Amino acid sequence: MSAFRACWIREGSLNPPLGAVGIAWPLPNPSPQEEGSWVFWQQGAAWYCNLSDLQLFEATLRPWQIGPGARVIHPWPAEVLDVVRDPEWDWPTHATLLTPKGDLVFHVPIEQLVMSIEKEAA
Repeated sequence: MSAFRACWIREGSLNPPLGAVGIAWPLPNPSPQEEGSWVFWQQGAAWYCNLSDLQLFEATLRPWQIGPGARVIHPWPAEVLDVVRDPEWDWPTHATLLTPKGDLVFHVPIEQLVMSIEKEAA
């Protein structure tokens, strides 16, 4: 089951801001009440939602699957060298990337990356 880079398109006071970009995936093993529910994740915070709350973009990895050695395909090809994790929740928030030309790119928000899903972790 893949995740997707996504944009939040529903207005509401307890929701992410309209237009927020994050990572979304269908809820695995939902109960009957949760059937069709999705998770929208942004910088370590997660919201339950419906697919109609989201505009899906490219397929990517779930946040916990992003780590050193993972391959980035957007916004430019690169390899993940390091991941900065939230100290309280242990979620990845930013990555350090190495481009094919040898350039280092620091502090890239996880939500801006599209990861190769060829070898998706379990």
